Formats: sequence, C-alpha cells, structure tokens
Amino acid sequence: MKSLSEEASKTKRFSGHQRTLDLDRFFIAALDKYKAATGYGDTYAIFNILNEYLHEHGFMDEEAYQYHKKKYGITLLEEAKRMLELEKETQQPQKPIVVWKPKPRPDYSKMSLEELEKRLEHLKDIGDSTETQFVAYEIKKRLTEKGVS
Repeated sequence: MKSLSEEASKTKRFSGHQRTLDLDRFFIAALDKYKAATGYGDTYAIFNILNEYLHEHGFMDEEAYQYHKKKYGITLLEEAKRMLELEKETQQPQKPIVVWKPKPRPDYSKMSLEELEKRLEHLKDIGDSTETQFVAYEIKKRLTEKGVS
C-alpha cells in the first residue's frame, strides 16, 4: 500500500479536482475572522477548516489529517519569512556600483600647434564635437597670438 505522500506527489500535476467556491457575505465574514485569528491566507484557511472538520467527524484518517495539517498549517507570516530566507540564500552578491568618471582632458596649452591639429582631425573623425570645440579654440587662440587670422 502506498503512503499518502506518495499518492499526493503523483497528483501534483493533475488539476482536475479544482473547485470554485461561491461564498456569500456571511461565509466571507466568518472566513475573514478565522484568517485573522490564525494568520492563514484564503486557501490555507479553507483547507484547514475542511481538514479539521473531516477528521473530527471520522471522514479522514489520522495519516491524511497529519499530512494536510503539516502541509497547510503554515501561516502567511511564516511563509513570508521562509521566502525571504530562500531569497537571501539564492541571491548573488551584488556587484559594486561603478560611477562613471570622465577621463581627464589633456592640457592643450602644453601641446604644440601640430599636435593640436592632429588631435582636431582625430576628434572630427570619431565625432567628438565637445572636445573638438576645445581644441579648435586653443588653435584659434594660438594663431591669434601669432597674428594669423
């Protein structure tokens, strides 16, 4: 004879025993009070009430009762704590945040006019408009100092 847990593990993929409950406001109010008193969520609260009733009235044997009591006896708070612990265990260490720092700009005042012209051509080729403006300004300043316009 197979144990209840072996039977249950086989039926996990089968969902043909699902039922929809259409509860009136009196059942909902009572269920909400039960959930508040026990800490269970909707499904576990209903399963626990059903489990207790069926066992108490002799419709469920002790093995099945204990199995369901263990399975559905987890409160929302306990489940949340368990999920947080699992998340912490599986969480990969965070990588340090890398802050982008711009590269320091070369000191154009120390470059020769030929170096500046080469730099200007290179910056135009790669499409760096901001840096191009700085280099062009330095070249214009140098040419103005020499008296060339």
